[in-house]
Amino acid sequence: MLCKLKNLYMDDINTFGGRFKAFRKSRKLTGEDVGGKMRVLKTQISMIEHNKAMPPMEKMIEFAMLFPDLDLNWLLRGSGDMLVIEEQDKVDCWPLLEEEQEKLKVEKEKLEHVREKLRAEREKTEKLEELLIRHGVKTR
Repeated sequence: MLCKLKNLYMDDINTFGGRFKAFRKSRKLTGEDVGGKMRVLKTQISMIEHNKAMPPMEKMIEFAMLFPDLDLNWLLRGSGDMLVIEEQDKVDCWPLLEEEQEKLKVEKEKLEHVREKLRAEREKTEKLEELLIRHGVKTR
């Protein structure tokens, strides 16, 4: 698998930064994408990939949690394969979570729209009630 990766991405996978970059590219992610997921700047990702910096341990743990199929032994030491496959039918949950998050965002926007309509209707009702009271009509 390592030869395949080297040919596919032409990165130096003999270094931590090279393996980090090879993994990122294998997921078709940009440095900005990975930075966003790890909550660091794109420039920090670039420094890691160019072996000018190492991520702090807490960021490595975050990264491992984001990509549970990444073999950390491969990433840190270059030993073994890039990916750990425990089950043939293992599902990548991130696309599903992102899809659900998008659905929730749409529902939130719909609810906000309904809320605005209700607020406008309440204002109309209050004005109508004031008008009726001014003309001597009991409202309750």
